[in-house]
Amino acid sequence: MRPHFARRAAARTIWGYKMTNRSRAIWASTALLTSLAMSSAVYAQDTTSAVRGTVIGNDGSAVAGSSVTLTHLPSGTTLTTVTGNDGIFNARGLRPGGPYRIEASSSAGGGTLEDINLQVADTTDLTVYLDGGNTVDDIVVVGIRDVTADNTGVTSVLSREDVAGVVSVNRDIRDLARRNILVSQNTRGDGGISIAGSNPRTNRVTIDGTQAQDDYGLNTGGLPTRRGPVSIDAIEQFSVSAVPVDVENGDFSGGALDVVLRSGGNDFRGTAFVNYLNDGLVGTSIRGVEIPSQITQENYGFFFSGPLWRDRLFFAASYETYETVDQTATGPTGGGFSNSIRGITQANLDSFVSLFNSTYATEFDVGAISRTKPITDEKYTVKLDWNITDSQRLSLTYRRAESGVIQRTNIGTTSAGFDSQWYLTGEDDQAYAAELNSQWTDNFSTQLRVTYRDYTRLQDPPSGQFFSDITVCSDATRTVTSNAITGCGSNSVYRFGPDQFRHANFLTTDNLQIQFKGEYSLGDNLLKFGYQRQDVGIFNLFVPSSNGVYYFDSLADFQSGQASRLVYNNAISGVKADGAGAHDYSVNSLFFQDTLQLFDNLTVQAGFRYDWYESDDKPAFNQNFFNRTGFTNQTTYDGIEILMPRASFEWQANDWLTLSGGLGLFSGGIPDVIVTNPFGNTGVLTSQIQIERNVDGTFRETTGAAGFTQAVGAAALNINVADPTFGYAIPASVRAIQGGATAPTGSEVNALFPTFDIPSDWKYFLTATVEAPEGWADGFLPAFASAAVDNWRVNFDLVVTQVNNAVSFRDFRAQPLTVNGVQQFTPDGRIRYDGILGTAAQRAAFGITSTNPGSNRDIVAFNVKEGESYSFGVSAERSFFDRDLNVLVGYARSNIEDRVSGVRFGSTQSSLYGTGASGLDPNEEAYGTAFEEITNRWKAEVNYTNTFFGDLETRFNLFGEIRDGRPITFVMSDRAASRSPTFGVNRGNQLLFVPDFNAPSATNPLQFGSVIFDTAASRDRFRTLVDTFGLEYGRTVGKGEGSDDQPETYQIDLQFSQELPSFFLPGRFKFVADIQNLANLLNDEWGIVEEYGDSLTLINAECADAAGIVRSNVGNPVCSTYRYSSPSSSADTLNRDNNGRSFWAIQLGLRYEF
Repeated sequence: MRPHFARRAAARTIWGYKMTNRSRAIWASTALLTSLAMSSAVYAQDTTSAVRGTVIGNDGSAVAGSSVTLTHLPSGTTLTTVTGNDGIFNARGLRPGGPYRIEASSSAGGGTLEDINLQVADTTDLTVYLDGGNTVDDIVVVGIRDVTADNTGVTSVLSREDVAGVVSVNRDIRDLARRNILVSQNTRGDGGISIAGSNPRTNRVTIDGTQAQDDYGLNTGGLPTRRGPVSIDAIEQFSVSAVPVDVENGDFSGGALDVVLRSGGNDFRGTAFVNYLNDGLVGTSIRGVEIPSQITQENYGFFFSGPLWRDRLFFAASYETYETVDQTATGPTGGGFSNSIRGITQANLDSFVSLFNSTYATEFDVGAISRTKPITDEKYTVKLDWNITDSQRLSLTYRRAESGVIQRTNIGTTSAGFDSQWYLTGEDDQAYAAELNSQWTDNFSTQLRVTYRDYTRLQDPPSGQFFSDITVCSDATRTVTSNAITGCGSNSVYRFGPDQFRHANFLTTDNLQIQFKGEYSLGDNLLKFGYQRQDVGIFNLFVPSSNGVYYFDSLADFQSGQASRLVYNNAISGVKADGAGAHDYSVNSLFFQDTLQLFDNLTVQAGFRYDWYESDDKPAFNQNFFNRTGFTNQTTYDGIEILMPRASFEWQANDWLTLSGGLGLFSGGIPDVIVTNPFGNTGVLTSQIQIERNVDGTFRETTGAAGFTQAVGAAALNINVADPTFGYAIPASVRAIQGGATAPTGSEVNALFPTFDIPSDWKYFLTATVEAPEGWADGFLPAFASAAVDNWRVNFDLVVTQVNNAVSFRDFRAQPLTVNGVQQFTPDGRIRYDGILGTAAQRAAFGITSTNPGSNRDIVAFNVKEGESYSFGVSAERSFFDRDLNVLVGYARSNIEDRVSGVRFGSTQSSLYGTGASGLDPNEEAYGTAFEEITNRWKAEVNYTNTFFGDLETRFNLFGEIRDGRPITFVMSDRAASRSPTFGVNRGNQLLFVPDFNAPSATNPLQFGSVIFDTAASRDRFRTLVDTFGLEYGRTVGKGEGSDDQPETYQIDLQFSQELPSFFLPGRFKFVADIQNLANLLNDEWGIVEEYGDSLTLINAECADAAGIVRSNVGNPVCSTYRYSSPSSSADTLNRDNNGRSFWAIQLGLRYEF
């Protein structure tokens, strides 16, 4: 949200523009033209605007049959309608923005309103007074409609002018959203935008009505590309809505970010820009410590629009490109990298490449360890607007955004991963939209919109996904360790070829949406009805190790072609694509809504939205899963339905107070990865074999695949170095036993619970806007104080969200640990599941009557009902000095609790299940403070505009934000890498139990109640951590309780712009300086973005006996105490954003605008 800068123009329109004598007389006596300018801010999923007006005659009565013409002046687009018997007219499907001229004429007289600007997805209410039957010989202007005039925290809009004034070094639409008082951004992490406590991944983002969020859910920040899906220069209006109650809004449960692109008009207009940023314009020290940076960028683009057929057909196009370099942090010893690969120099790398090229007949580029790699981002938009007739308008939009960054795989202090292992991770997002708006009668209008989106997620190594992943130990000769030759110990390895996860890794989604809606004005009622259909197609191919993963135990082995291990995984059919998670589903929606002008100052709205899902595809059936759980793994969205009621009101109580509120049920918008994982992880589509070399030269297959022979082992691991197909083709005999293998009965499975429902939330909002008249405090404040509190516009916003159905995850294979039929618990009362090791005889000797299911899991998505959030905001704004200076200040507070943190960050079923912290039930996430909670947040914005040099505009925009730190969740984990003997689940992140350090054991200095430390050093370090964070002794720390331990984050951004003469060229040049993190520029101890981790593991915990001895590896389930060991050495170290927000940066731009 922002100060109403455009109101400066409003003041001059009303008070400063020249009027004729006749106009002055009319104004003074009868207020010939006035505007109620009351907004019905329902915020539909719309790209157009609307006007609802009343024509009033000189006698104060409504005028029926008056002709009203609305003209969009930049394009000459006109729409003519006629008032009904009640004097009301409706015009819908209009272009957002303006300015518009509205002319009313009848036998009762005529009148005109000018400089009316319309807000996207909003109905502007206007009253036009006629002049008593005389022809108006002048246009009298007494009002203006400013698109930002009704901004609140619940709903806010930025105009084109506002967008241009936002500091955004990254030129990302999320920087625009930060202006809203109820918006918070994860500035240290993924940049995700939370709107009144929403999960960024459940927000809706649209561009000209086409979805633009990350539907699938691999980018946790919510956007499909690194720097946003569209150029900021292409934006006409940008809106944020926390509770968009209009029934058109669907398929999301968070907030809404909506963009309307600029359109062409009758004049050619354009912008060309270039932005400059390099090392000298970026901070390089924090608290006196130098942190070198190497930054260079290319960022330029244009916007161009104009007529193809005057008054009828218009075009608008934009383009932007960005490229910078990304530094490689780790490289060969002595190579000048920040970190070194132990024992490997550049000469070693060169020697290894030479060894491969001279020994193997395979044509493959091993690569190098490059110092830099590019980061790229490119965006295009094209838009056509055709006024087919005065009552029908067609809009066509195309946009494309591509971005990419190189991920450096398997490079570290003991791994020399050549750049043939690295891969381009990027996105290619294309969308098309066609929208036809028709005004059929004075009371009936329709809109038909068809959109199509095609999204591809790139995972591209330099050589493509066709070669093996090869690891070679840097030892000169083979080393036998524990009778095995399949490990390099602590020595470094060479790695080349696409890594195992890039062998068959490809994602593409397509989304076709069709919407038809009609709007019919019936007296004081506006009826809206319509149908939407969305067809979603997903192809997610992920078959790791399908090109083979080879390990050579020494350089000598590599030279002679003696591999020690081959891992090969593929679809059982031998065709990689058969292992893909491919499926389609559809969402159908019907909606109806009535908006009633109950009184002149009260509008109420009520309606419903009904969604139902269809899908003919099902995951492959897994009989073993059914036998284990008693239900099928083939549940999908098919047959799910939900009815969503919505209602709202807006009441202008008096001249200075407006109240609005609403409620509704919202559903959908969860990442598609949740429904796709069950298709790709059925446990029956793929199989894996692993062949290893024994010390005596024979071979073994470790998975038990049928058909394995020593000849197969030799074919797999005795490499013919003269074979040019090595690395590109797995030997036929190896493929034969993998293809003939069946998936193990215990393979992991992902599924939806049979009663799974689409997540949904109830949302409520209440907004009060106070615009006290000038002099309201004269009676009880001194004159200077009264003047100081005059003319402020104050908003109070409250948004409440209550979970109706959320999604959580559980391992249905986990079995409660029972001894002689009795459920077992940990010392602090948690349920224990069976992860006890030992032989069957050992387990039976201790009376264990449950079953340890092994490390694999059946991860099932199911619904939970817990979760709520409260977000409150208050903001005040005022203009000074004839509105050249505009000020906004605001404060927001939030309280958010949930049990679905995995949905915030997870992109695989494993991470969805394991990310959130567990409490009394270790098998599912605990309820508690949500990651998005920012308890206190302050924002301020100051904008100053003047013309110091002739008519050349100078502008300053200062935006600042201070916020509390994010919650910290303190956890502990078992040492086990798979299913935990302590908790019995294959996940970490168990809420931390803190013993009572004030009650030590009288006999054992390492024991405090039910906790025994392994060493005094562990005890002392853990207590230091506990005291550092101020954790209470003798209790389990709740989820997210550590927000008070996080430092505050504050950021101040400044934009300065100065128009420059263009001499013989039309238009103007403009110099722009965007200063990010001004505080850090002034002092390198200020403006630092640093926080502790979101989830901090402080200690390892294991079940032990009364003496603190762990017994679980011999079948003993005893858990009378916890044994605490290995306290974290880094949990109390702040994580600083050294690559971005912590440093000041000055981006210099030169623009040419005409």
